[in-house]
Amino acid sequence: MARAILVANSRGGCGKTTIATTLAATAKFLKKIDDLKPIRSNKKPVVFVGNRIRARTRSTRELEAFLASTGHAVGTLVADRALYTDGAYSGVSIFDREGARARAAQAEWSPLITFVETT
Repeated sequence: MARAILVANSRGGCGKTTIATTLAATAKFLKKIDDLKPIRSNKKPVVFVGNRIRARTRSTRELEAFLASTGHAVGTLVADRALYTDGAYSGVSIFDREGARARAAQAEWSPLITFVETT
């Protein structure tokens, strides 16, 4: 079954974009997605992936409240980690790395991997 995956960024994208602007754009996009027949008839799921999440911030609390209000699954919330940037520079993913930091980052992906494998 094909999956619909939507990425929401708690840091508000890039530049001076705010979380409110990001969530407004996401809500508008989600409305279009929800109007698609396979989604509307519950034949295809929508799952959110929060990207570059910073724990204990107002924008993350706003994102979590927004996600809860949608009625769609949250696949995972991926923390904003230097590990991703470091890996990009060296050409490796977090799954190619070892150590406690890598294991913590890998664990964040587990709920999404489980969702994809079981849906």
